[in-house]
Amino acid sequence: MKTLLIAAAVAGLAATGAQAADIAARTYTKAPATVPYSNWTGFYAGVSGGYGGSDRDSVVSPNDASSIILFPAGGVGSTALGPSRLNASGGFGGLQAGYNWRFSRLVLGIETDINFADIKSNANTSNVVGGAVPSTLNSSESLKWFGTVRGRVGFVAANDFLLFATGGLAYGRVDQAATYTPFGTIGVGFTHPFQCSTPAVACFAGNNSKTDVGYTVGAGGEWMFWKNVSLKAEYSYINLGKTSYNINATEPFSPAAVSSMALATTLDYHVVRAGLNWHF
Repeated sequence: MKTLLIAAAVAGLAATGAQAADIAARTYTKAPATVPYSNWTGFYAGVSGGYGGSDRDSVVSPNDASSIILFPAGGVGSTALGPSRLNASGGFGGLQAGYNWRFSRLVLGIETDINFADIKSNANTSNVVGGAVPSTLNSSESLKWFGTVRGRVGFVAANDFLLFATGGLAYGRVDQAATYTPFGTIGVGFTHPFQCSTPAVACFAGNNSKTDVGYTVGAGGEWMFWKNVSLKAEYSYINLGKTSYNINATEPFSPAAVSSMALATTLDYHVVRAGLNWHF
């Protein structure tokens, strides 16, 4: 009888231990895991703003034998119209929208944005005409708005943090203007086809306004910090191609003496921005 009682007690303890182990195992396996706010797949839209700038040359060259008198090739002792250094800077803000597809840690996407901008520059370049008359070329440029259509390739560094590279099409509206102004009477000691006889009044003037198309590349990061809302920061290089426009003589002796100079530059900008996105 004692043997049977002991065997029953041992069996009961074994069953109780097994049941406790099973409960512990189920409790452990069902512990809640950390769940990311988003898996990054789907549509999103948001707002962004930032700062942009540019540091480059604009180059002036004569278009004809009349305007060449203002350059060394004229052989009249004038110094060169050197390149004007354009140091553009200013802010911008706009909207963006896109779509992402996540494949494990890889995220592929497409994004478009449109921005209103106020990125401006002014430059002054001086020379001496005829060895005696100081003159100034004043040029200005303003990026009024720009947009992009880009692909994105991202890497999920953490559940809620995405690193990405981006690139694609860029376009934007740029306004340009320039004047060439003598601060004395041009013509002393040599023949010229322009009157340009009024000191401090523009002898040449011109402007250019158009929408240019180019490309953009960049990189950044995005953090899904709350439910379906993310914060992003990125850098972009935007190149809208080369442009050239004419600065025309304003005081010719006659209509037949029309003359001009050309101002050429490359429209490129460096921009940094931060933005908020809502994911749907």
